[in-house]
Amino acid sequence: EPREGNALITTRLGIVEIDPTFNIIKQISPSDYINSFYISDSVQFYKEYDDEIWIGLRPGGLIRLSKPSQGVYSLQQKHNVDNALDNGIYSITKHNQKIYIGTYNGLFTLDNKNQILSRVSIIPSTFRINSLCSSDDQFLIISSSNGVYKFDTKNNEIQLISSISQNLVSLNNSCKSNQVAYAHQNFVSLIENTTLPKRLTIMLGDSSHSIRHVLLSNDYLYAASTFKIYVLKVTSTKLELIQTIEPEEDVYDLLEYNNQVYTLGFNNIYKLDNNSRLIKTHILPSAFNNVISYSGEFIDNSVWLMTNNGILELSQNSEYSHYTRAHGLGDKEFN
Repeated sequence: EPREGNALITTRLGIVEIDPTFNIIKQISPSDYINSFYISDSVQFYKEYDDEIWIGLRPGGLIRLSKPSQGVYSLQQKHNVDNALDNGIYSITKHNQKIYIGTYNGLFTLDNKNQILSRVSIIPSTFRINSLCSSDDQFLIISSSNGVYKFDTKNNEIQLISSISQNLVSLNNSCKSNQVAYAHQNFVSLIENTTLPKRLTIMLGDSSHSIRHVLLSNDYLYAASTFKIYVLKVTSTKLELIQTIEPEEDVYDLLEYNNQVYTLGFNNIYKLDNNSRLIKTHILPSAFNNVISYSGEFIDNSVWLMTNNGILELSQNSEYSHYTRAHGLGDKEFN
């Protein structure tokens, strides 16, 4: 990529800037900013401003992507409290003007102005925080490896609302208002009314096909294994299975945008129409036919996809921006 007459060349160990006479001007190593030479697993997005997106990485690292300059900023290790970012970031959300970051070893808040992490001390560091959501201005719902909790952010108190056996907990949960959904093996559970918790559970298929994704939207709960999508009607007494869909492509993720549910396939994104059929809405450019999209998220009118070849921003007319190590990412694979 040319820059002011020079060229930026990305290599496996970093980025090198050279001038037209091939003199090395600068070498940039991602490991100077992220406590890992290679970033090989999952990513979480959180959009704070129109031109700024925070990206959490596994096995470790928190970076900020500035869209106008296509630059990447990394939360430096000197601010990495208790090595909080090293073992994985699973969730990012904003609650009462604070950014909360769920990690492999507890919950943290981010002071964006001063770029400082602070541990939420009431949440044990042994908790792996799988997902976060706001039920109202006061409470943050935390789904963790130790159960589902209600965190009173005003009074700094936590309350267990559902215990979960650690070997059954799902990494993919969904929250909406006073509802929390999660999957364990081929069971899907919904906790309603977090003040006086009530749990509804249903078994889907057999144990050979684990439920990998759950999504709460409107009055429905959507669950997906690799090969099937289940549509469940949420009632006061049960979860009622009303539709089972077998998609053309394996299901990599369930997404929601403008109260509409989408599914991410190998090379395409589909809209779930009338809870009964899938309609193709986004097609990956032909240059990415062999790229695997592991998961994604809608931000404004674009879909951000985590792939085995960088991070892809895709519009509905298939225009795209492709972010790789040349932009400061630690590695090419994000799943």
